[in-house]
Amino acid sequence: MVKLSFKKLAIGTGLAAVGGYIAGLLTAPKAGRETREDLKQKAQLGAKAGEEQLTHLVSELNTIMENVKNQAADLGAKSQSQAKVLVSRAKDARDKADSVLDAIHKGGSSDKDLDVAVNEVTRAVKHLRSFLKK
Repeated sequence: MVKLSFKKLAIGTGLAAVGGYIAGLLTAPKAGRETREDLKQKAQLGAKAGEEQLTHLVSELNTIMENVKNQAADLGAKSQSQAKVLVSRAKDARDKADSVLDAIHKGGSSDKDLDVAVNEVTRAVKHLRSFLKK
């Protein structure tokens, strides 16, 4: 029962926020064209920031993958096997990130694709760092 009330509250809050946002846009002192241009510029800035974050993460991932490979060479067979699996997953995340970055440059990527790529690379970096701490 509490969950149902919370769900209704969340839906109502979300709808109120969307309604307030739309009302704000419609009653804004700027013309529609200016408002759309402002929104477009802010979206481009957000995409650029996401692209920069993903590029930085991929660079960091490459460095950590090399460290894991070097450290695994000095460890036992079980650790080497685990390192190979982690590096393989990291390469997959890096390849997906590279394809998203390429799509961004060509104008064919969405924010969702960018978010997914950032999350996958971040997870790969976290797992490799965890391996290095062992």
